[in-house]
Amino acid sequence: MGKILIRSAHIIDANSPFNQQLKDILIDKGVIVGIGKKLNADKSTKIIEAQNLHVSPGWMDLRVDFSEPGHEYKEGIESGLDAAAHGGFTSVVVMPSTQPAIDNRSSVEFLKTRGINHIVKLLPAGTVTVKREGEELAEMYDMKQGGAVVFTDDKRSISNNRLLFKALTYVQAFDGLVMDFPMDRDWANEGQIHEGEVSTMVGMKGIPDEAEAMIVARDITMLEYTGGKLHLGPISSGMSVDLIRKAKKKGLSVTAETTHHNIFLTDKALLGFESNFKLMPPLRDEKNRKALLKGLKDGTIDVISSDHKPQDFDEKKLEFGRSSYGAIGLETSFSVSLMASGDLDLTIEKLVSGPRKALGMELPVIEKGAKAELTLFNPDAEWEVNEQSLHSKSLNSPYLGRTLKGITLGILRDGKMFVKKT
Repeated sequence: MGKILIRSAHIIDANSPFNQQLKDILIDKGVIVGIGKKLNADKSTKIIEAQNLHVSPGWMDLRVDFSEPGHEYKEGIESGLDAAAHGGFTSVVVMPSTQPAIDNRSSVEFLKTRGINHIVKLLPAGTVTVKREGEELAEMYDMKQGGAVVFTDDKRSISNNRLLFKALTYVQAFDGLVMDFPMDRDWANEGQIHEGEVSTMVGMKGIPDEAEAMIVARDITMLEYTGGKLHLGPISSGMSVDLIRKAKKKGLSVTAETTHHNIFLTDKALLGFESNFKLMPPLRDEKNRKALLKGLKDGTIDVISSDHKPQDFDEKKLEFGRSSYGAIGLETSFSVSLMASGDLDLTIEKLVSGPRKALGMELPVIEKGAKAELTLFNPDAEWEVNEQSLHSKSLNSPYLGRTLKGITLGILRDGKMFVKKT
């Protein structure tokens, strides 16, 4: 990539001396070489300009499922990374819940190799247990050496207390991070939606807040005993927020994540039995939604993830009780998060610094001499979610037919550039 000049961009970067300023940004060979007003450009320079153009450090998604290997008909690494680029993400953490699971070094290296030439950086997650079966620890150190950035059994909580103890203790030797999904599988078994007024109205078995919160409490208790680092999420209940807030006040090294779905939608969306709203964790009531937003604003919740979970048409168009959990989210995550929070700076923080701090990674900064890892967007433009505007293989989005506010325009990373066609 040669020279690129971003014209008159509103910079959103709390760590940059140019935060909240309208500036030109000149990039040469992937490095920011100038920031100022009316910077000069030669004929070979690529000019990027757009109405109400905003720029921030590149966004990171902490939780995506690309279904490769094993279920490439739902999504593949290439199509998933393409969707991430359209969603404004410069890096994504790919969950290990594939067939077979990413539970050894060679499978971690396979993922890295498959994504190596894409503009979006693929960061593999390895499993905590072999085959995600919760019975035997996987070779986490070996996977770390192969490039795994975190260890998780994805949407399977580590139910065995002794295994969780061993995992939190073992990863301390190489500064690893355990990510646990807090949901008591026995209690949630056969539950379809949040337990509350809506579940009673529609006659479906509910999943109570307590099924999540009791695992959060267990994990925090174990972390306090073992030490180490723990990431919890996605969380969906106010009870979980309260427990994590108290743990952080104690000084425990715990971070937390919620999804853009859970801070925007409530279980009332399920009154029509539309399976694209069937998610895990479930959409909860308005009280819980407000508690999540409060947790984001006071720093209890560090990350908003897309929880991108493609499902095949046939797996969603079943009767509600038999349909699969999950929705795609890479391309709607920014818009929905911004609409839910009403706070652009907060939204960018949860997409940029939150996930990187959870993983212990260096933050990209918009300053002279820094590598250009940038996301371009217009926070006020509107767009319609439909088959033409989405780029995932699957179309199981809860927002189909809906107009959202906040549109991504492109990304720059590692000397590469992707700008949407307008």
